[in-house]
Amino acid sequence: MRKVIFRISVLTLMTSLMSCATIIHGSKQEIEFTSVPSGAKVTINDEDFGNTPTIVKLKRKGKVYGEKPKKKGYFVKMELEGYTPYEMEISRKVDGWFFGNFLVSLPAFFVDMSTGGMYKLTPKEVSRTMDEKK
Repeated sequence: MRKVIFRISVLTLMTSLMSCATIIHGSKQEIEFTSVPSGAKVTINDEDFGNTPTIVKLKRKGKVYGEKPKKKGYFVKMELEGYTPYEMEISRKVDGWFFGNFLVSLPAFFVDMSTGGMYKLTPKEVSRTMDEKK
């Protein structure tokens, strides 16, 4: 009888620690960057991430450890010699999978909040035809 109670307790604990959004898509998201012509320098929050075409894995929380919690996304700049720089923001929004936690457990709700799994970044892809400088 003790073994059965122990197994049920372990199973209950494991189920309660599951987090719907984090399990479905993780705490990071791949964003694809392309440009015409290719070779534009990609800068995200003033950090160089190479040249287009490239795929960058960004934290869904939209911030790195130690940054202000009010930050809600990433500032992107694409630059290519002879072309006007392109600037835009990748924003974070609450993902629908996050609400699946109400079906699973309350602890899962907090796991998704702490890992950033509750968010999705948009757009998923940044594609730009660069404008020539005049």
